[in-house]
Amino acid sequence: MSWSERRVIVSVHDVAPPFEADIRAQLRELDRIGVDRVVLKVVPNWHGAHALSRSESLSELVRERCDRASQIVLHGYDHRPHGPWLGSHVRRARAAL
Repeated sequence: MSWSERRVIVSVHDVAPPFEADIRAQLRELDRIGVDRVVLKVVPNWHGAHALSRSESLSELVRERCDRASQIVLHGYDHRPHGPWLGSHVRRARAAL
Protein backbone atom coordinates (compact mmCIF):
# COMPACT_ATOMS: atom_id res chain seq x y z
CA MET A 1 0.00 0.00 0.00
CA SER A 2 1.45 3.37 -0.98
CA TRP A 3 1.35 6.43 1.26
CA SER A 4 -1.25 8.02 -0.98
CA GLU A 5 -3.60 5.10 -0.26
CA ARG A 6 -3.21 5.18 3.51
CA ARG A 7 -5.87 6.64 5.74
CA VAL A 8 -5.69 8.34 9.09
CA ILE A 9 -8.49 8.91 11.57
CA VAL A 10 -8.51 12.35 13.15
CA SER A 11 -10.45 12.67 16.37
CA VAL A 12 -11.32 15.70 18.43
CA HIS A 13 -11.63 14.78 22.10
CA ASP A 14 -13.80 16.32 24.81
CA VAL A 15 -16.34 18.02 22.56
CA ALA A 16 -18.22 19.86 25.28
CA PRO A 17 -19.42 23.44 25.94
CA PRO A 18 -16.42 24.59 28.04
CA PHE A 19 -14.13 23.94 25.07
CA GLU A 20 -16.24 25.27 22.21
CA ALA A 21 -13.82 28.03 21.19
CA ASP A 22 -10.90 25.59 21.10
CA ILE A 23 -12.94 23.00 19.20
CA ARG A 24 -13.94 25.57 16.59
CA ALA A 25 -10.30 26.68 16.21
CA GLN A 26 -9.15 23.07 15.79
CA LEU A 27 -11.84 22.35 13.19
CA ARG A 28 -10.96 25.52 11.25
CA GLU A 29 -7.32 24.44 11.15
CA LEU A 30 -8.27 20.93 10.07
CA ASP A 31 -10.48 22.37 7.31
CA ARG A 32 -7.58 24.57 6.21
CA ILE A 33 -5.29 21.57 5.70
CA GLY A 34 -7.98 19.54 3.94
CA VAL A 35 -9.27 17.32 6.76
CA ASP A 36 -13.02 17.67 6.37
CA ARG A 37 -14.22 14.53 8.18
CA VAL A 38 -13.29 13.82 11.78
CA VAL A 39 -14.45 11.80 14.75
CA LEU A 40 -16.02 14.08 17.35
CA LYS A 41 -15.73 12.56 20.81
CA VAL A 42 -18.70 14.24 22.49
CA VAL A 43 -19.28 14.56 26.24
CA PRO A 44 -23.00 15.41 26.63
CA ASN A 45 -22.78 16.69 30.23
CA TRP A 46 -19.20 17.73 31.03
CA HIS A 47 -18.56 17.09 34.73
CA GLY A 48 -22.30 17.27 35.38
CA ALA A 49 -22.31 21.03 34.92
CA HIS A 50 -22.11 21.78 31.17
CA ALA A 51 -24.91 20.10 29.24
CA LEU A 52 -24.54 20.04 25.46
CA SER A 53 -28.32 20.42 25.23
CA ARG A 54 -27.97 23.93 26.71
CA SER A 55 -25.41 25.02 24.11
CA GLU A 56 -27.28 25.73 20.89
CA SER A 57 -24.16 26.86 19.04
CA LEU A 58 -22.11 23.74 19.86
CA SER A 59 -25.09 21.46 19.21
CA GLU A 60 -25.48 23.09 15.79
CA LEU A 61 -21.77 22.63 15.07
CA VAL A 62 -22.00 18.92 15.92
CA ARG A 63 -25.07 18.53 13.67
CA GLU A 64 -23.35 20.38 10.82
CA ARG A 65 -20.23 18.22 11.10
CA CYS A 66 -22.37 15.09 11.15
CA ASP A 67 -24.04 16.28 7.93
CA ARG A 68 -20.54 16.61 6.46
CA ALA A 69 -19.81 12.91 7.18
CA SER A 70 -17.98 13.32 10.48
CA GLN A 71 -18.68 10.65 13.06
CA ILE A 72 -20.07 11.36 16.50
CA VAL A 73 -18.81 9.15 19.34
CA LEU A 74 -19.87 9.19 22.99
CA HIS A 75 -16.75 9.99 25.04
CA GLY A 76 -18.36 9.37 28.40
CA TYR A 77 -21.58 10.95 29.55
CA ASP A 78 -19.96 13.34 32.00
CA HIS A 79 -16.22 12.54 31.67
CA ARG A 80 -15.79 11.74 35.35
CA PRO A 81 -14.47 8.54 36.84
CA HIS A 82 -17.04 6.24 38.39
CA GLY A 83 -15.81 3.69 40.88
CA PRO A 84 -12.22 2.92 41.79
CA TRP A 85 -9.45 3.20 39.22
CA LEU A 86 -7.99 -0.14 38.31
CA GLY A 87 -4.52 -1.22 37.25
CA SER A 88 -0.98 -0.75 38.47
CA HIS A 89 0.08 2.13 40.72
CA VAL A 90 1.55 3.85 37.66
CA ARG A 91 -1.71 3.59 35.66
CA ARG A 92 -3.78 4.86 38.59
CA ALA A 93 -1.41 7.80 39.14
CA ARG A 94 -1.51 8.67 35.45
CA ALA A 95 -5.32 8.52 35.46
CA ALA A 96 -5.46 10.80 38.49
CA LEU A 97 -3.31 13.38 36.70
